[in-house]
Amino acid sequence: MEARSIGEQIRENLKPIFEKFQLNHHQFFLRRRSRLPLSFTNHHVPEPTATLDQLTPLTTPISSIKNFIRIWLKNILPIELFGSKYNHKLFIYKMCFLIELPRIQEYSLGDAVRKLKFKHFQWSNIQMLNSLSLICQLYNCHLIHFLIQYVLILVRSYFYVTEASSPSHQLELIFYRHKIWYAIQQKSRKELFYKSCCPNVEQENVNNDDCIRYLWKIRFVPKITNVRYLACAQIEFNTRENINHLKYTNEALKYLRRHNRHLMGISTFNRVEMHRRWQDYCRIAPKIDDESMTYFLRSDLSNFYDSVNLDYLDKVIEFLDNCEFNYDLYIHTIYKSQYRNGRFIRRKTIYWVGKENEQMFEIMTDATKRVSNGTFHDMIIHDVHVEIYNKEKLLKYIRAQLFNSYLYTMHPKKLPIKTFRRIIGINHGLRIASMLGQIYLNKIDHDIDFSPISDEFAVRHEDDLLIISPHRYRLRRIKLNITKRLIELHHINNSLTNSLKTKTNIRHRTMKKFRPVEYWGSLVDIKSREILVTLNQNENIEKKINQLTIKITRETGYHLRHSLINAL
Repeated sequence: MEARSIGEQIRENLKPIFEKFQLNHHQFFLRRRSRLPLSFTNHHVPEPTATLDQLTPLTTPISSIKNFIRIWLKNILPIELFGSKYNHKLFIYKMCFLIELPRIQEYSLGDAVRKLKFKHFQWSNIQMLNSLSLICQLYNCHLIHFLIQYVLILVRSYFYVTEASSPSHQLELIFYRHKIWYAIQQKSRKELFYKSCCPNVEQENVNNDDCIRYLWKIRFVPKITNVRYLACAQIEFNTRENINHLKYTNEALKYLRRHNRHLMGISTFNRVEMHRRWQDYCRIAPKIDDESMTYFLRSDLSNFYDSVNLDYLDKVIEFLDNCEFNYDLYIHTIYKSQYRNGRFIRRKTIYWVGKENEQMFEIMTDATKRVSNGTFHDMIIHDVHVEIYNKEKLLKYIRAQLFNSYLYTMHPKKLPIKTFRRIIGINHGLRIASMLGQIYLNKIDHDIDFSPISDEFAVRHEDDLLIISPHRYRLRRIKLNITKRLIELHHINNSLTNSLKTKTNIRHRTMKKFRPVEYWGSLVDIKSREILVTLNQNENIEKKINQLTIKITRETGYHLRHSLINAL
């Protein structure tokens, strides 16, 4: 009974402190970007499967996370909770240290409470007990454990710590914007409020779960170990010219896609092209009635880029020698420094693609350029040069990115560079990997003599294949031939269900309605001849997320996880 009365008295002392804690949540949030120095929000938003060069400028430095934690805790945690400014400042320092810890090092509760002066905790001082007694120390340790969990949930709500299997981004936090995080933030906000704040405040104040404000959204970095590497040219060809021309990837990709459509087959790179092909199919396809049957084959190859056969791909690259280029690719590069009233603003690099044009070249090299705000900025040109890509240089460009023997990773702490020798698979971090994957799969279609006939619709994006046909047994033969060829190329080492994910049969005779086929975020409706796109994707996402449980777990080493890691 005595221990129960002591606990009730301590809770009564803590109640006004936690009410102030909750009030700080409701009143404070980071409004200005300058207070949280994440200057990466204006960058290009990556696609759901982001490449390495898209993720690199979106990484958030550890110093920014520490600054975020420091500002947040300084304004949220009441000093009365620790009894003195010394304990308050020391706890914030320990939490910043916790963020900086590597995953291989554990952080115990004893490390968190070390050097804290328990006698300063005024809420634990009661008449019948000394502030240094065992009961008071247990309550203090329980409070520190609660605050550590609060900080971990807070960091998880704003950022995601990369997996240990991502050597190119070890110990870094990845910032990413995506619609799915709207629903995740709602759930994590409720978890943070109801599990951390509600047990310590009055019941009439617990119906407002908007006390935590969210300004930043994130996304997971894939866990696969060999898809997020930075590529380096071969050692024997590691010249300045070979490395510099890798930066013209966008222009070279557009050029190769435009002049090598015969190597792409049924592959597509955007939904507009897919919709155009669907319209062409609907013009010549026979009409659908209630008695006819329509079937489909939808397949997805697991870990495709990591299991690409390099020997087979080498022959595909040799097949590129049959390309016919109509003109050479001209890439003009202009390096400028921008000044305003004699003060340096930024350096700017301008790329201009096209044939040689002296008039356009003079406009691009003008010393002054008008900007959107109506003012004039002084430009100082440092260097101007033109790169000309012919057939030989384009093939050399492809081989320089694809057949690099050694891959290196960048470490934020500037530790010695680790090298990895690639034996199999394409470096998925390269932008050209998508196009090479399409050429690779089209060569497999060529080997099995597959090409869509007049009453069939076939499209492929990356390794996702969709074939709609009235010929059921033809689709079965295509599936068996693809599986056999993939086994020969050592793509499928496990069971068929684990490596080649397929789905067939669009309609059975017992069905009264045609069901649309889900493919690439769209619904392909056979009967109405339409491609439907969901306008509100968050509605379906929330239904899936509500069935999951988001929880914090501390495993060996310092990193954060929850059950959504496999759902994305």
